[in-house]
Amino acid sequence: MITDRDIELMRWINRQGMVTAYQVAEKFEIGIKKVHMRLGMMKAKKLVNHQKILFGQPGVYWLTRDGVSVCESDLKPIKGLTISTLQHDLQVVSLAIKLEQQYGGKWVTAREIVAKQTSRTMNALQQLKVIKQCYPDGILETPNGRIAVELELTQKAASRIRKIINEYAHLVISGQYVEVWYVCRNWQIGEHMLLTASTTAMAGKFRAFLKEDLSEIQGTSMRESAAKKQRAQTEFDFTKF
Repeated sequence: MITDRDIELMRWINRQGMVTAYQVAEKFEIGIKKVHMRLGMMKAKKLVNHQKILFGQPGVYWLTRDGVSVCESDLKPIKGLTISTLQHDLQVVSLAIKLEQQYGGKWVTAREIVAKQTSRTMNALQQLKVIKQCYPDGILETPNGRIAVELELTQKAASRIRKIINEYAHLVISGQYVEVWYVCRNWQIGEHMLLTASTTAMAGKFRAFLKEDLSEIQGTSMRESAAKKQRAQTEFDFTKF
């Protein structure tokens, strides 16, 4: 029998795209044995798919078309797993749970963001343009406004970072976001993000955090180092004459 709790659970799974049983247990504060039992029942009824990808890692669950129909989700089921982004996508789910627990508010997933910006009347090319636009890994909606959140696990090229930071600065200016948060694998990535953001008019609206415990990265050391380097370049060295 499908319960109201099962419906709520399935809708949440489809909002994320794919999840592990442990993430379900953390989100809904249910024992892992009960989660496996409920998900097993859903799999038997062909409401969810389940697949193990990496040896020793938990399997991944996502909704089937029947599952989407039963829970009356507004989002289509994902077409399949994208191995290249699987770990990043699953870590975004865990990050969303952690942010809601620590800061409150409501998490809006990337799937929901894209779905809101596209319509059924758009052709494939128009929808592709929307997907390629700058949108975050998720939005944390708070009483003070919408916060764009990005999970950064690797160091991107400087030119790409500048482009993304500038786009977000314009979105903050336009009022779409009140802040932009970068949650980073290490402090070096966070400081690089803050250093790039410091060149924009919206520097104070960018914040960086460590993924491990959400402790904030201030980025002062890199900014001070860059300022000293800039001053050194502008100082006139009389010893050369």
